[in-house]
Amino acid sequence: MIAVEPWQLSAEGLAAAIRGGEVSTAEALESVLARADAVAPALNPFAVRLDGRAREAAAGADAAIRRGDCGPLAGVPVTI
Repeated sequence: MIAVEPWQLSAEGLAAAIRGGEVSTAEALESVLARADAVAPALNPFAVRLDGRAREAAAGADAAIRRGDCGPLAGVPVTI
């Protein structure tokens, strides 16, 4: 288990934690979504949230990571 919340890690640190099995992509995503909920009243971080699609993508990324068929940032939540 990592000592901090996944949302607190850099992209590189979170990718390493995911590859190392310390955190799943689903756990990383839920951490980011929970943080977004916590700061939403002050920051309104998302115009549109697609939580369901993000959860599906996280599950797909976990499967790709298990197969070894992924890039270096696989499973790291990204927002635009």
